[in-house]
Amino acid sequence: MPEYEYAFLAITRVRTEFVALADGTELALDNRGVEAVLAAYFDERVVPEVHRRDAEADSAWQRGLDEFASQVQVVHRTVKTGVLGPREDRVNLVFPDGSEAEVYPEEINEEIARRYSTQQRKPSPRSLAFEQWLAEAGATTRWRVEWHATLYMDDGAREVRLQTPRGWTYGAPLDAIVPLLNELGRRRWRLVTVDEDKGLYAGIESANSAAPVRIRYTFARERL
Repeated sequence: MPEYEYAFLAITRVRTEFVALADGTELALDNRGVEAVLAAYFDERVVPEVHRRDAEADSAWQRGLDEFASQVQVVHRTVKTGVLGPREDRVNLVFPDGSEAEVYPEEINEEIARRYSTQQRKPSPRSLAFEQWLAEAGATTRWRVEWHATLYMDDGAREVRLQTPRGWTYGAPLDAIVPLLNELGRRRWRLVTVDEDKGLYAGIESANSAAPVRIRYTFARERL
């Protein structure tokens, strides 16, 4: 006599709350509350991104400075200080635009950077406070209906992703459920029973439409 094994698939309608930002980012809400979720996102995502952009801007400026410096002519010479004074080293810098500057040897890099800064301002690190970002983020609390699927087998339970079709509003999302059932069928699972719970919701043509809120499938197959 064949020996069977069983599986159980539960598909549940869930109201999911989240925080939406003006740039389209969605943050799942949990028991920490809205402000804590936003603060965590700010610390984990926004601040590192600001630092990354600052570093990129600084690197780009430094590359421009290096390119500018390579085009500066550096002419070393000595000059006599006063009638009886000693001779001292000086440097004439000739810039790409033809202008010149006389500096001491130790001032070469500083003067080149100063001159380049008049053409290309050196970027300053951004100082972004959480309150400032929050005022600009356009955060709003929203909710939507989702369907969560959980598959129970001998080795435990696991969440199964359901691709809810775009434009779906209520009722069981059959377009998302059918591929999942077909996949279980390809793995030799045979559907044994189907049960569902229903709830009343405002429908398209009626103030009270009955729609599934929970669907339970039982499967069986012969053990290999």
